[in-house]
Amino acid sequence: MSGPGTGVGHQALLTEVRTALSASSLGEEGLRVGLEVEVIPVRDDGGRLPLTRAVAGTAVDDPSASALELVREAASSRDWREQRVPDGLPTFDLPGPASLTFEPGGQIEIRTVPAASVGQATRGALEPLRMLHEVAGRHGVRLLARGMDPEGKVADVPLGTDTPRYRRQAAHYDRVGPWGRRMMLQSAAIHVNLDLGGRPVRRWSVANRMAPYLVALFANSPRYQGQDAGVRSVRAEQWRHLDPSRTGVFQDEQDPAGEYLRFALAARDFLGAGEGAEARSFRAGWEQGADLEAWRAHLTTLFPEVRPRGYLEVRSIDTLRPAWLGVPAVVLAGILYDPRSLEEALRLLPPATEERLLRAGRMGLADEELALTGLQLFDLAVEGAARLGGRQDGEILERARAFRDRFPARRQDPGHESDPTDPFEP
Repeated sequence: MSGPGTGVGHQALLTEVRTALSASSLGEEGLRVGLEVEVIPVRDDGGRLPLTRAVAGTAVDDPSASALELVREAASSRDWREQRVPDGLPTFDLPGPASLTFEPGGQIEIRTVPAASVGQATRGALEPLRMLHEVAGRHGVRLLARGMDPEGKVADVPLGTDTPRYRRQAAHYDRVGPWGRRMMLQSAAIHVNLDLGGRPVRRWSVANRMAPYLVALFANSPRYQGQDAGVRSVRAEQWRHLDPSRTGVFQDEQDPAGEYLRFALAARDFLGAGEGAEARSFRAGWEQGADLEAWRAHLTTLFPEVRPRGYLEVRSIDTLRPAWLGVPAVVLAGILYDPRSLEEALRLLPPATEERLLRAGRMGLADEELALTGLQLFDLAVEGAARLGGRQDGEILERARAFRDRFPARRQDPGHESDPTDPFEP
């Protein structure tokens, strides 16, 4: 089957998806963990740092004027090499296992390379975060570790990159409502990246089942525009509304690639729409000539809770302060990488639904089922992580146990704690 006039067949589209969901080349012996950690730079007076210098007359190298200048200040005393991606955001190559980039609202993102253990991945993110916190503190800037900017207004945050991709993305979200622009400019998350190993279908199914419980366990954005928002994760609430055609969770399927293909074809293709035009489903564009390159670009604009990229990118977690940074990865690796916990989690967790995902962001652990099952899942994960032996370390496990006792054991989430003086200490 081919799309009329495209020359690219249905099978070629499916092959791209199957590749993203296929077994890892290193199998069960090479399971790794990676982190993507975002923080929101805010001045002590409450004003947001834009991505680039926005105020005329501000010194070009003033670190309190923009997120980019703040990072450049940190880079000047470290071997951080700035790279310019054509038609994209600036990035920094960091020595060791990490890189740094930005989100359109000036959010700073640390990305670690795949590591053999959660501890290694966590340390790879913590070292540059410590340096950034030190530099920020010298210039009257705080690096907020909340899922959403709790005080600012989205209208006060400029879109930090003027590229066709981001312009079309923002325009598409604006047609739906305010939620997409809030997500782009005001949100911050932790993404945990995990290998599929030799059991891609099982790990895909369990990761999707875990998603609502991850939202509830790590909810960390109860405030918005200076007041209680009435939900535990404002960030998760934005995702439920900004464009349901490209977000959500997946049911258990014998053929997850086929299910994901149907999802991707139905999602609206804002990149293929052209600037100023309303997006249609990718299927509509494919039937009128969209090619394989357009398909590959479209796949990068889909944001389900668990995204297949040749590995699993789990996107359900509000960003957390550095003290708790590695805990979500302990939970995910402890379940998905330990064979016993993987099977027990499959029995424990019900299939993922959009209703449970919505409820998780709104009620969190105030919901009895989410609280009970979430704590059971957390304990199962810590037991599994302990069995992984050399793939973990004692310090990160103890930090996970401290998190368990402070939050889910009390039916609370990180959004219940105030910002501490030292964000690196539990």
